[in-house]
Amino acid sequence: MGGASLLTPPEAAETLRVSARTLERWRMTGDGPKFVRIGPRRLAYRVSDVLAFAGMEHAAG
Repeated sequence: MGGASLLTPPEAAETLRVSARTLERWRMTGDGPKFVRIGPRRLAYRVSDVLAFAGMEHAAG
């Protein structure tokens, strides 16, 4: 991963100030931040992607 800092889904949800369920729904609909698979049943979010998404949400209003 090139040393990229990763967040678990609960950490990403907390960073975005949304519930874990909202983050999951966004993931399913493609509306949330990009995520990476780190195993067959595990995923994570790059800190940079979560912060970029938060910035887009803030700018949108």
